[in-house]
Amino acid sequence: MSYRVYRVLTTVVYPAAAGWAALHRGSGREEWAERMGRLPRAARGGVWVHAASVGELVAAGPLVRALASRGEEVYLTVVTPSGRRTAEGSLDEHATLSFAPLDFVPSVRRALDAVSPRAVLLVETELWPNLIVEAVRLGAVVGVVNGRLSERSARRYALPGSPLRGAADLVSFVACQSGRDRSRFLRVGFPDEKVQIAGNTKFDALPRPLPEAEKSALRASLGIPEGSPVVVLGSVRPLEEGTAVGAAREVLSRNADAHVVVAPRHLDRAPALVSALDAAGVPSARRSDPGAGRAEESRAVVLDTTGELSRVYAIADVAFVGGSLGPYGGHNPLEPAAHGVPVLFGPHTESCRDSAERLLAAGGGSVVGRDELAASVLGLLEDPAERETMASGAIAAVESGRGATERTLVVLESAGVIER
Repeated sequence: MSYRVYRVLTTVVYPAAAGWAALHRGSGREEWAERMGRLPRAARGGVWVHAASVGELVAAGPLVRALASRGEEVYLTVVTPSGRRTAEGSLDEHATLSFAPLDFVPSVRRALDAVSPRAVLLVETELWPNLIVEAVRLGAVVGVVNGRLSERSARRYALPGSPLRGAADLVSFVACQSGRDRSRFLRVGFPDEKVQIAGNTKFDALPRPLPEAEKSALRASLGIPEGSPVVVLGSVRPLEEGTAVGAAREVLSRNADAHVVVAPRHLDRAPALVSALDAAGVPSARRSDPGAGRAEESRAVVLDTTGELSRVYAIADVAFVGGSLGPYGGHNPLEPAAHGVPVLFGPHTESCRDSAERLLAAGGGSVVGRDELAASVLGLLEDPAERETMASGAIAAVESGRGATERTLVVLESAGVIER
């Protein structure tokens, strides 16, 4: 489908979408107004940063803060409600927030009129043809930051007549994560001289290891005694729940001092995890329950709160990062690595392949299968020397990746988006 066809189709569909949005505003009136392009007015000539959801916001965070620290007016748009909640809790002091307009020409034009940006920065894979074309038409510089393309997306976008091929020439620059991503952007049709490797800004968003006093306070709040080994099974997806529950049961039965924290990727799965643990003979406490601090009685905690997992990894002796034992593409294995924690993950790391490969190369991570998770966890708990070796590798992998935000700022300076 060429860009011309894409534009015609989105124009034809727009009246129905606008009518549907009008009918479904209800309590989400502001959200749907923004999705149709009615954004709050902003200072003219600022920088519009567009991120889809939580993952892209994590990547955008260091750049948004860096731009704001330079005195730039930043307008940040998101696609998902979870992304909006995350932005409100972490970036609302640095940027004006709203939902992004749907990629219809009238919606995009209204949004551009309200924001009047001098630059539009698209995070990772947020490549919306109408937004790109209309922004350039109005004189804004359009670029991609923390650019990433999966092999599947690259194949689709590279097809003859892809609407993105028509918009690729209009993009002024792509600051991408890796050489692999660069080759894919080139295959799609982005000019060679416009695509640069800046690294992954998610490294710059990673925390530093927690002080011991903060670790102790966090342990106490979870009901985990000092000195007890801790295993964190994080970002567990539905197809992995059985494996995680089985691993928790085996670890707790074979190590009388151990405690396990299980964190579902989506909080609505917490009740199912609690039930599955109970059925497996592993009584658990929910983090949100008033009595969660008495988890020493159960030795298992289901983390059913928002935004805590990255911090909870800090008290782990071993961490498993989910989304990787099933066809989900994997979640960020660098979060526990940043705390110096040995990291286990499954073979499905398509969405975080560079991070996973960096960890493996540094010796900070290890790939496990469904049948190996429990044994690998227990093996590490019983081998302090190996844990220490992997912990050092994990820290080294994270530190070697920092600095992408500064490199991206250099790209923005070269493109005239910000002053040197």
